[in-house]
Amino acid sequence: MENSTQEIILTYSVTSKPECKETLEKAIEALAMASRLETGCLLYAVHRDVQDGDHFVLIERWASSKALEEHIKTDHFVAYEKISSSLVLPEPEVTYLTPLFPGEKGQLAL
Repeated sequence: MENSTQEIILTYSVTSKPECKETLEKAIEALAMASRLETGCLLYAVHRDVQDGDHFVLIERWASSKALEEHIKTDHFVAYEKISSSLVLPEPEVTYLTPLFPGEKGQLAL
């Protein structure tokens, strides 16, 4: 990532195997609870698709790319990656975002 001091927003989209939905949900919950305690975590929101209960979307906001890099080294992230690899259908999709038109705090950007 280009600027190590710019906030990073990412979406993480993942679909569980139907028989693994509850297990994946618990793993995501544990990841979210621990991640929210990290200094660089500004937002960690977990959502379920209203039309596909096996599909989860996480929206994360990190203080910087450095904070995100530190996050992926944490024990809770490594544990989630290990657990989730056998619970999901295809590979999760991650999209990294930066706001284009910043507005007043709380408007026009996450």
